Amino acid sequence: MAQTPTGPRIGTPGDGPTEIEQQTATGMVARMPMVRHDATDRAAVSSHDPLSIARRLCAERRMRDRMFGPLMLEGGTWDILLDVYIHAEQSMPVSISSACLGVGVSSTTALRRITEMEAADLLKRTPDPQDRRRSFLSLSDHAMASMRRYLSQMNHD
Repeated sequence: MAQTPTGPRIGTPGDGPTEIEQQTATGMVARMPMVRHDATDRAAVSSHDPLSIARRLCAERRMRDRMFGPLMLEGGTWDILLDVYIHAEQSMPVSISSACLGVGVSSTTALRRITEMEAADLLKRTPDPQDRRRSFLSLSDHAMASMRRYLSQMNHD
C-alpha cells in the first residue's frame, strides 16, 4: 500500500488522488487512517460471521464518511437522513416533528442536527402551505444523489 505523508493511501498507486484525498484537500472531510482490503477480505465480508460483519460495518462507515462527511456520525443525524430519504422515495412528505420522533434522541438534539444538515446543504425545509406552524423536510438534490450512490454501492458490496 502506498503511503501518504499522513497515512495509508486508498486505491492503486499511480491512479491519481483518491476520492477521500480530493475531499480532504477541499476541506470536506477530515483525513482518517484507512486500510485497503484485498479481494480475500472483500469475499469474507459477504459471509455472516461476526468478524466479517464488523468489517462490513467499518467499510460502510468509511464510505458514508467519504460521501457525507463526519457530520453523519453524530447522534440521530444518519437516522434523520435515512428517514427523509425513505419518505422521498415514497413521495411522502416528512414533517420536522415526525423526523425528530423517529431517531431516538431528544427533540432538541434532533432539531440541532436538522439545522446542521440544512447548513451543510443536505436538507431543505419547506413550510406547510396548509399550516404555518409546520414544516416539511426534503433532501437537497446533492444529498439525494449521494444517498442513491451510497445505497447502490452498498448493494454491490
